[in-house]
Amino acid sequence: MTVSQTLENGQPPCNEQIQAPESCVACQLTNKKVWTCVQCGHYTFCDDYWDKERPHGPGARGFNNRPHEKVDPAFVERLERIFGEGRSKEDQAELFDTDAETMWFGVNKSSDESFLDYSDRLIAIMLESDGFSTSDRYPQLISFVGKTGKGKSTVIGREQASIVGTKSFPAPVNGLTDDLISTSGDVHLYVDPATHHEKHPVLLADCEGLGGGQSVPRAKEHQSSRKRKIGWAKDSRTSSRVYAVKCLFPRILYTFSDVIVFVVQEPRRTFQSDVLVNLVEWAYSSIEKAVNQPVLPHLIITLNRTDNAINEEQWDLRTATDMLLAAQQDITQVPELIRIVQGLKLSGHSVKSAKELLECFYQSITVVRRYMQIDEQIGKLYNTIRDRATSSHTEKRSIRMALNAEKLHQFMNAAYDYFSENLDKPFDFVKEALHLDPMPHDFQGHMLHLVLAVRNGMSGMGYPNTERQLLEKVKSLLASYIAGTIKDLLNNTFRKPARMAFEELCDKWLPCGFESNGYTCCNVRFAHVKGHQASNGKIFQKGPYQPSITDDQFEGWFNGIGAELKKMMEELPRAGSEKDNAWGKHLQRLERFYDDNSKLSHSENVSHGTCFCCINNVPEHVLPCGHILCTECVSALGDHKERDIMLVRYCLRRHTHNWDRDPVQIRFKPEGAGKRALSGVRGLVELIMLEELQKLLNNIPVQNFFDLIVGTSTGGIVSLGLGVKDLPVSECIRDFKDLCGKAFTPRRLKKL
Repeated sequence: MTVSQTLENGQPPCNEQIQAPESCVACQLTNKKVWTCVQCGHYTFCDDYWDKERPHGPGARGFNNRPHEKVDPAFVERLERIFGEGRSKEDQAELFDTDAETMWFGVNKSSDESFLDYSDRLIAIMLESDGFSTSDRYPQLISFVGKTGKGKSTVIGREQASIVGTKSFPAPVNGLTDDLISTSGDVHLYVDPATHHEKHPVLLADCEGLGGGQSVPRAKEHQSSRKRKIGWAKDSRTSSRVYAVKCLFPRILYTFSDVIVFVVQEPRRTFQSDVLVNLVEWAYSSIEKAVNQPVLPHLIITLNRTDNAINEEQWDLRTATDMLLAAQQDITQVPELIRIVQGLKLSGHSVKSAKELLECFYQSITVVRRYMQIDEQIGKLYNTIRDRATSSHTEKRSIRMALNAEKLHQFMNAAYDYFSENLDKPFDFVKEALHLDPMPHDFQGHMLHLVLAVRNGMSGMGYPNTERQLLEKVKSLLASYIAGTIKDLLNNTFRKPARMAFEELCDKWLPCGFESNGYTCCNVRFAHVKGHQASNGKIFQKGPYQPSITDDQFEGWFNGIGAELKKMMEELPRAGSEKDNAWGKHLQRLERFYDDNSKLSHSENVSHGTCFCCINNVPEHVLPCGHILCTECVSALGDHKERDIMLVRYCLRRHTHNWDRDPVQIRFKPEGAGKRALSGVRGLVELIMLEELQKLLNNIPVQNFFDLIVGTSTGGIVSLGLGVKDLPVSECIRDFKDLCGKAFTPRRLKKL
């Protein structure tokens, strides 16, 4: 069975136009499966008559002494549509206009400034398919790289052509004959039609060719996008396209790709000069530019235009891989690689062969040859890509670091921001994960938020050996929390979430404790695939993760919490409610903790996910000092003024945050009200409707009935007036009319 047939089974319906069935040129019947013979002038034959044709008979051979190949006619039609014989520059320019929407990211120059261009192409692809939200889908990124003119766009186009239904999917625009200018501008993103509607869609990134020179790529003239100014492009060298393609693009693609497909022509000189040096330099420029990277990408070397007369066994993947890597056994004397090999030796890697060298940068290496056996060889490449992408996702999922479409898009935007300003400093996955960490939903998550906040505060205050002191620092405070909220449930209720929080802390947040030659490893346990790596990106030693906090230390810490809890309960007054007394004692310890760690009381170090007064709820109410407390803690700290209004006179640090003369009013929304958001369009219309609504509510300020007020353009102006300035609706209407007269100008020729 051919690849085209295999992939057709079970595919989602598509809008490809159904054409009249092909007929066999011999029997003229249309009710049989037919095959196209490319070598026989694209004639079609059914199975009954295929072998009866003399060129297809037993022992018959065609080009390069190989049998004629059976190819699905639909596949041939799609290939012709994608690659179009005899295409002119005008035809190509029209295709570039259509292909402009596939641009993902790249570089551009305006006057004397350089910009990083980017688009929402990834999310757009996700939204084009039905059945899943972006949070339910886990894209697998395959990046195609290589020198200009080696056929990257062609390989992607052939992959797409092998899938039924590709008429509705964009494909790369291939180059013209003898055109030495790069065809694909920047990095374009395409989707594999076979997986577009699946939970794990395969995305194909077509990277601008290496060595394309300073000429603007053909596609670049047809693109538009959003921009970020590149801070490191300060001279003619760093602001050139060559520099961006060589240094910027690899940092992003190597960091986020599951599979790298390096497209080259069959080496005509040596593997060393044609392939190995380019492969290693491309990865070496990137491997130290990301820390806490969860996995290394897989590598597939695609040898384009292989001589069809090679031995049959050389088409086998394992044989092709072994033969190519064996062609360069000793690489220690390769001039272009000496510096890299010596650097790897200093970090503990003994590298002599090409295989050992590549395994320093990639999870696996596979070689796929391609040329005349169209259906079979495309199938091998496609299946290899799917297999390696699945393996990468499985590895990420096992360490709980798989990114769904929404998170991948957020991480990519963070990488754009980071690499547009810092080309030499590494991007840190853990730091970015802290920014994107979701709201905790249980005591384990809230406790982890507290510990991470304390750790950040200790680092900010310059504590040495932060990890070793961290548990001791929060021990007394956690005992206080338990006494005030959980009482008598230490081992039954607290041990399990404490243990789980400790394991997640070590797996995902605490860096390795290994130190050597002045370097300290910053990779966490789940992202230690590169070995010991310093915060500047340098990989300085091989070796496994070494925990900075051991299991024995956890047990000692947990027992210490029990001792602190027992001591605290013994100190409680005999008179009065035990719960109230424990809460009062907890507030005293909390105030002492914040006094001792003043850095933590700063508004930049508070949490929007955990109430640090009880670590048991999500905070909702912001106090003037910057702390954010949950409704239960505000109720405990404040006094009732009215049914839904509390007066808060002090915060967690009474002597510095005291509002006794002018108490802070906190208004509680009614129980069961849910989340209430206001968003509108046509700003003036929205304001007039709100004014009428307010009249029906006895003129209570309408913004009091909403938790969130959002908007863009004129809606944003309304949001600022109602939400930030807290203006009455009538004043918003007046100010809105005045502002619009200044901010918005009438359109010309408005009467036409």
